[in-house]
Amino acid sequence: LALEAYGLRCPEAAFEFLVWLQSVAVCAQAEEAFMELMPEDHSERVQMSILRDIEERWPQPERLPAYQATKKRLLLESPLFQRFQLGDLPPISDLLSTTVPPGTLVMTLQVHQNWLYLGAACTPPPPEPPQKGTPPPAEPATPNFRHLVTRIPVREAEVHACIQKLNEVNLAIEKDLINAAGIDDGLGKRFEQLLEQADRYLLKPLLADITGHFW
Repeated sequence: LALEAYGLRCPEAAFEFLVWLQSVAVCAQAEEAFMELMPEDHSERVQMSILRDIEERWPQPERLPAYQATKKRLLLESPLFQRFQLGDLPPISDLLSTTVPPGTLVMTLQVHQNWLYLGAACTPPPPEPPQKGTPPPAEPATPNFRHLVTRIPVREAEVHACIQKLNEVNLAIEKDLINAAGIDDGLGKRFEQLLEQADRYLLKPLLADITGHFW
């Protein structure tokens, strides 16, 4: 839905599904790390493995009593599993309206199948104060968001290589700061070069679209 269903024809839906896609990816990574770190006989790991096994074997696992009972137990006992329940969250537009200041640009950047996807939404400006003598509206106005979605071709391997180099230099800087008062000039320049390369390769091609659409 995020990558193929809506696109430019419905930027609001495309933006929301891109946000959901990123959230699902974070949850999947968290579950993978949890499975690697916890002992095999840990209660939460055993129960989550049961759920995943049922999901792979049955087309509608939520109808099975064993699945329902295991999920109910996890919802009561596992804070991690509780955070995985993205379906219980309110719509993206409601989250933005209640947690992000007015007039704020929110973006997600994701690389999939050699494309860099951009989803952006600008929260509405603050409401104008009512004039004297004007009765308040019967219903609150619907938030008027502006959305932008686009994509540009990239070489996924080069993007991951650049991110890996940035992480390596960042780690070297952190280690250097343990014993030194400042950042080594060579490491600092290397980090700036990599940032400039990432900015030129990834962000500058999108800045014209973002600026033209929102400003």
